[in-house]
Amino acid sequence: MASNKGGVTFALIIVLLVSVAFGYILTSPTGGGLQPSKNPTKYTQYVNLGADAAGWEYNYNTSLRNPVLNVVSGTKVVFNITEMDGAPHNLYIAYDGKYTSSLFQQLVVDQKSSPKKIEGSTNYQILSTAQITQTIGHKTQGNYPFFKDGIYTYWCSIHYATMVGLLIVNSTSSTSTSFVALHAYHGEGPSHVYNQSTYSTHISNVLVTLERAIKTVE
Repeated sequence: MASNKGGVTFALIIVLLVSVAFGYILTSPTGGGLQPSKNPTKYTQYVNLGADAAGWEYNYNTSLRNPVLNVVSGTKVVFNITEMDGAPHNLYIAYDGKYTSSLFQQLVVDQKSSPKKIEGSTNYQILSTAQITQTIGHKTQGNYPFFKDGIYTYWCSIHYATMVGLLIVNSTSSTSTSFVALHAYHGEGPSHVYNQSTYSTHISNVLVTLERAIKTVE
């Protein structure tokens, strides 16, 4: 009789341990090493993306897929995601490294030829498949505070070869004018911003246009 009680007690302990472990899995932070800072952000930027297996649709436009996103350091980026095709999707980000033109060009090449290479293991899941759902038209929201300068990758782990883009964080633009200018470029995909000189020229043109507009208003 005593042995039966001991067996029951042991079984209950095992059940409790499994329950605690399972509960931890459900409630533990999502991510693989990259974790959001708890510091207050200075800016908030909203990015609208359609979740489509063919590519992330910028502002839900099928002709603007996987844009290069530009963010000022200290910004909380709010990702507004809309389910477009009824397929399962999620949203991950990873830090690729300090910005250099050579790294940027290499990532653009890898984005097309070997996307798994840039979708790092040190990542963070902003939105899960359950949160985005497979209901066409369903909208959900997730965010991440970007403080560290450099190049990031954002992607869907299910459609990793097609739903993948780059996000650049830069702390050198602190004024409201340059802050707006830095976000003016979204491109039509990596092929339209193949190198840093093209990107820099575009930003310079935007700054000149804004400067003229401000002088006109004044």
